Amino acid sequence: DLVFYGALVNYGPWADRQRAAMQRFFFPFIYRNAETSPMLNPGEWRVHPSLRVYLRFVGRTVWRVPVREPSKHVKLGTQGAGGAGAGVGAEGPRAYGWLDIGFAGGSATIHVPMLTQRTLGSTTSAHVQLDAVTLASSVNYVDLLASRSVTVNVAMPSPQVWNAPRTWDVGVALDAPVVHLLRDHITLIQDLVADWGAVDVRIPRPPGHPLGVFVPFTYRVKVSVKDIELRLCVNELNVIDVPNDLAENNYYIIHAHSLAATVTIPLTRFQPTTTPVSFSITLSDAHAHFSFSPSSTLGAFTSADARDSLRLARTCISGTYTYHAVASPLVPDLLQLTIDAHSGTLAAYGYLARYLILLVDNYVGLTPEYMTLDEFKLA
Repeated sequence: DLVFYGALVNYGPWADRQRAAMQRFFFPFIYRNAETSPMLNPGEWRVHPSLRVYLRFVGRTVWRVPVREPSKHVKLGTQGAGGAGAGVGAEGPRAYGWLDIGFAGGSATIHVPMLTQRTLGSTTSAHVQLDAVTLASSVNYVDLLASRSVTVNVAMPSPQVWNAPRTWDVGVALDAPVVHLLRDHITLIQDLVADWGAVDVRIPRPPGHPLGVFVPFTYRVKVSVKDIELRLCVNELNVIDVPNDLAENNYYIIHAHSLAATVTIPLTRFQPTTTPVSFSITLSDAHAHFSFSPSSTLGAFTSADARDSLRLARTCISGTYTYHAVASPLVPDLLQLTIDAHSGTLAAYGYLARYLILLVDNYVGLTPEYMTLDEFKLA
């Protein structure tokens, strides 16, 4: 049992690569089938079947995930303004991006089979329960997500045959989250995934052809959300001076009583040219409306009913995202979507349609990167 009081953890892609190297050194993958543990005979000493680690977090805990942000290499290069404490125009290494996961308290239980092996293999599992969770980022230094609680369950089976296909399941449940999402947040998360998935060429690989040590994996992530609220900024030209403030910004707010999503990532082929990622999302009792700042004309003179845009009893979104191992402008990635909406009502007034166009511009259109008011004046 381990107890942490007011902990600050810095752990990201670089630290995880060091962890992987140490794990390979102390617990090398032997590329051999596991042998079934024999049954004990009367009078023999008992064997501890597994290791169970219990972690408890007391007080405010923050986990910072540093990100190299490769998407900014073209614009800023690897050198640029100094760290957070540097003045404007200071030279030095470019400041890294980060995600801060904070929570008021929580616990984690990790169960690792160590000394015994069953006929069907073994399963490493983890259960994490966190309270008052917030997610902030280096994009605008305010909360991207705030949730009452987050529960994570992970099951990582290991078959007896070392290279047999296996499916690892991750379940995430959130209670009443409020999300302030910008296009820059999506870019930061994409950079995090790319940084975490980068291969360190300095780490030696096992001898022989890589196909001989290939292990097929399937990752399945299930997300369950209760009472979600997603706020999408629709300010003109994506100018945001006071982030996350309803009194200073215009938002397109989407509510849903429940959300269930499943993402399946099949890594079952050796060095494929393309990989299809399938997903499905189900929304229940969803409705969307605009929130205008009180200083604007629409915020001062429109009623709440006039700001309603969409109501749907049930919505199902399914599709497949097929990405290429090597990015090329000649062979773009493919996204296929199927949307089923039931019992819906859509209001498309002229002024609402205008802000829907701003929504598209701010996330996938002409102004995906947000600016502060001072940056807009200098542009």
